[in-house]
Amino acid sequence: MATASSLSQRSFISFSGTPTITAEKLNWKNYRAWSDSVELWFLGQGFHDHLEKQEAEIPEENRAPWLKLDCQLCAILWQSVSPELLEIL
Repeated sequence: MATASSLSQRSFISFSGTPTITAEKLNWKNYRAWSDSVELWFLGQGFHDHLEKQEAEIPEENRAPWLKLDCQLCAILWQSVSPELLEIL
């Protein structure tokens, strides 16, 4: 059985299957609904600090794993954006 300590040391993201943040990709007309869905997903996963904090706010000893997870979350987030918007990001 996993302990709380062992669970906190594991990565929360597995690339064996990409999680779906929202059913509809961000386009020019649906920002509000898309944003609400993305925020709900991040909060539900316990990743609120990746929405609310900047890298400089993370303690140095926690920064490397935080940045790794932040990059993974960005990659997942970009998959929820329509191709025409990705071109301008």
